[in-house]
Amino acid sequence: EASDLAVLKIDATGLTAAEFGDSNALRVGDVVVAIGDPLGAELRGTMIDGIVSAINRDLNLNGRQMTLIQTNAALNSGNSGGPLINCYGQVIGINTMKMSSYSSTSATVEGLGFAIPIAAAQPILDELVTQGYVSGRPAIGIQGETLDLRSQVFFHMPSGVVITAIDPDSDAAAAGLEPDDVIVRAIANAGVECLDSADDRPKITKADFYAWGLSGAPGSEARRKRLLRALALPQHMTANALLEFINAVADYEQVRQVIAQLAQSDE
Repeated sequence: EASDLAVLKIDATGLTAAEFGDSNALRVGDVVVAIGDPLGAELRGTMIDGIVSAINRDLNLNGRQMTLIQTNAALNSGNSGGPLINCYGQVIGINTMKMSSYSSTSATVEGLGFAIPIAAAQPILDELVTQGYVSGRPAIGIQGETLDLRSQVFFHMPSGVVITAIDPDSDAAAAGLEPDDVIVRAIANAGVECLDSADDRPKITKADFYAWGLSGAPGSEARRKRLLRALALPQHMTANALLEFINAVADYEQVRQVIAQLAQSDE
């Protein structure tokens, strides 16, 4: 599932095996053909031609980062899993996806198909055949994103990574993690270092506020109110109250970056 690949065993004899080519030798402009069942079994065995539009194209597929071959061959539903073949009749890729537009108001998207390079697929296929699984791929089993400063302050949440999705079969799910949980640090064992700690995190001081022009300087009140608006906090908050509140929930570096952005907009 992680690589979008599977191996099927066919109970048949007298079949001619496909020959694998060298996808690392591909160049943009090389002629390729794709074989599959576009739109279903009624069009089984359809062959479509095109060229290699790009190589080593990094795309996100269902939360997984994949490096793919891009082709303008007209891939459709039913081509996925079929071969992408070079001019020598060798399989150099496995068709996996295409880009398309779903909105009637957006521009029509054509000629953006993608295939898994056979050089990347073959080691995975070999392991699936020999042992039934792919080894050496530890994973936490979550998708997440870093909480920005505004979210930390507005929702009174700590600095960390919020879980947006979780694999129900993963160790993370078994340990009780759920979507919307916030990971604030990793346990420091087995060579894993702490990612964040409220005790070790650098604190923002009154001297920082002064240096950033948020207190004790001409225009500091106006700058502080702009920061309060940016963080969706009450405008009447004093410098001391803001300092205490930010230190309780926010990350030093994120605050510094927000201050720097406000300062740039002043220029």
